[in-house]
Amino acid sequence: TYSKCMDDGAFGVGSFNTLTVTPAVIENPFNQKIDKAVCSYDIPNVFRINGLWVLPFHGNKFIEGWQLSGIMNRYNGIPINVNSGFDIAGFTSGNVPRPNYVAGCDPYAGAQTVTHWFNTSCYTLETPGTFGNTGRNTLRGPGFFNMDLSLSKETVIREQIKLQFRWEVFNITNHENFGNPGNNFFAASTSNPAGTPNASAGLITSSNLGTTPRQMQFGLKLTF
Repeated sequence: TYSKCMDDGAFGVGSFNTLTVTPAVIENPFNQKIDKAVCSYDIPNVFRINGLWVLPFHGNKFIEGWQLSGIMNRYNGIPINVNSGFDIAGFTSGNVPRPNYVAGCDPYAGAQTVTHWFNTSCYTLETPGTFGNTGRNTLRGPGFFNMDLSLSKETVIREQIKLQFRWEVFNITNHENFGNPGNNFFAASTSNPAGTPNASAGLITSSNLGTTPRQMQFGLKLTF
């Protein structure tokens, strides 16, 4: 599927918009047009396929009745907002200002690794008391990939008695899906209130909450 969602950030704080007014996520409440961008949960491309194959084994009850099924999911990462890291604009209302974007700089050049998801040199701290020119939700986090397979067999013991065996494998490729990287580019301190580069910007430190390592399970079910 292909889709696109646009908003101005005025609704929703979590992973999905919650129809709750949240001005804290608006950079400048006097000019919400600068926050118009893709939604925080926008996923433009989703590919999902599933299937069931009845294996063509015939002869007796021990080799008949096998089935192979699976499901594969692949989709884009969600948008990431580039944050200055502290309220250098001076609004003190909980809003998150964005830094300046260096014109012509490719934020993904030589990047998109766990330790360097985007090029932090593409952004500079804005002048105190001003907003940066970086748009909202201009970057994207890592995508998601997962494939599950199941092998099953149903054996007819008697007319009304059946035994089903299942072997299920989740994330069969053992693919690691990563969470979003740090997106606060600068940090202020008592010794340097003007801000310094944040070492965690662009660094991925967690896995996607929707993924697990490869797991297997076996099951037997008797129906009568």
